[in-house]
Amino acid sequence: MTGTSSGDVNSFGFEVDRGLGAVELVSCHTLSPFSRAGWQAADNLLTKAKRWFTSGDENRAMALVDRAAALRYDDHEDAAPAVLAAEMMLFSAITDELERSDEADSRWLDAALYVLGSADEATRFEVRDALVPIRQGYHLSKREERMIDAATKGIAPRTGLRDTGPLPAQHLHVPLVATIRATIAYEAAIAALAVEPVPSLDRGGLGYRSSDTGDEGVADVQALVRR
Repeated sequence: MTGTSSGDVNSFGFEVDRGLGAVELVSCHTLSPFSRAGWQAADNLLTKAKRWFTSGDENRAMALVDRAAALRYDDHEDAAPAVLAAEMMLFSAITDELERSDEADSRWLDAALYVLGSADEATRFEVRDALVPIRQGYHLSKREERMIDAATKGIAPRTGLRDTGPLPAQHLHVPLVATIRATIAYEAAIAALAVEPVPSLDRGGLGYRSSDTGDEGVADVQALVRR
């Protein structure tokens, strides 16, 4: 697997390079001062919420998510700051692992497909929406492309939150929480795979092998993550 050539742009509006990670390119090659302030405020709140979810304090986490969702809509970027921050939280978690991996190592994708195959519907949407631009914007191996295609083809299309215009804060709560939970699950799967690689993943990974859609890999990683 290899990253994009310098200058490639994915559908999140970010320029990506394997060596440098995600470079902000939302509009006019930079965020406006207002947009940057909103994104940073949302990112700070959602990062804190992620810590509280991880430690098991649901009430504090939910309160922080609600505060992020209530931030003023960004008319310049035509998106809620919390949506931008949540998308980048999950997208960056996955692409950071991809960019650290050598071409023979697909654990970055094995972990993502584990989350995709074992999550609830809301979380599956968020993982799919992160994987599709990675599939489009990075130079992956043919095997990795087939794995993503097989894993995402059964998930019905939906209108992304960045395409709906301003929404009441309460409408953002479920997808924001789903994205945070997906990131936590992804990081747990990566940590488990780093300690003890799963043999079945070498055959294609987490139930989305190029030849079938068995669930042996999902079960193997579930066992590791739960240890």
